[in-house]
Amino acid sequence: MGKHPGDIISRIQTHTDHSISFVHLLDPRLSSPTSQGTLNDLSTIIKVAMSCLCAKPEYRPTMRSIAQVFETEADDPTTLLSP
Repeated sequence: MGKHPGDIISRIQTHTDHSISFVHLLDPRLSSPTSQGTLNDLSTIIKVAMSCLCAKPEYRPTMRSIAQVFETEADDPTTLLSP
């Protein structure tokens, strides 16, 4: 986005209900995603990224659980993460 990642992280963490719009997270210099599959993929990636930002390490997901999320996405033929 042309901004320091810390700025984005701070913005995300101030939204206590985790209802931040893609508009605040995506680089405005890139074209907006148009397919539902791409939006679903971005949603999954953002949810995983946000869960990794928990202040307490014990509340962060393990790499195994993150890998399982993306494997599940890859197994779904309606997503763009599938081969």
